[in-house]
Amino acid sequence: MTKMKNTDKDDRAEFISNNDFNYEELASIERLRKLHLWGFKLLLKGRNEDVTKLMFKKVNNLDVFIFEYKYQGIFDGTSEYGTTFSTQQAVYYELEKKQNISFNLYPEGLIEKAKQSIFSNDIDFDDYPLFSRSYALYGEDEKSIRNLFSKPLFEFFEKYKGFSVEYRRGGVLIYKNGDTPNKDLKDLLKDATFINDQFSAK
Repeated sequence: MTKMKNTDKDDRAEFISNNDFNYEELASIERLRKLHLWGFKLLLKGRNEDVTKLMFKKVNNLDVFIFEYKYQGIFDGTSEYGTTFSTQQAVYYELEKKQNISFNLYPEGLIEKAKQSIFSNDIDFDDYPLFSRSYALYGEDEKSIRNLFSKPLFEFFEKYKGFSVEYRRGGVLIYKNGDTPNKDLKDLLKDATFINDQFSAK
């Protein structure tokens, strides 16, 4: 009888080998400290949270992590925690240029529209109305934030909707909302690397 292949584990192992990553089933204290250093909002979601299945390596002496963030979420509109867990796959890049810039970019859903009606601080781009309709962009130093965005980035985000970017002085976190863990790690890394390279080029 042919032995069944454990698809998720085998695909992940092949990806790790092909891309020269190291692996931790549960994130070490060292790497957790690096992730939490910049106050990423994703990592503040829910409770009973874990950073798992963490792949890590150095590129040009800078950290690159791919991981799953598992957390117990809150029911919408209440303060009660649900019994089910959510999992979000994300990519982290350490930044070489430590610029004093911070912003959050999210797909523009009902929650983001509600925030706009209260705070009215969404940064829009007149030359890219589709991007501005599709995404909510928040940050204090508007001029510096605008300078980080380029035509290739606008075109990418307009074509591939659903990405979130949390940009901080020393690191950037990139993830696609609702992304299924272990699904096409190659494409996730390619897309995240393109986004990071565009920001890093500025």
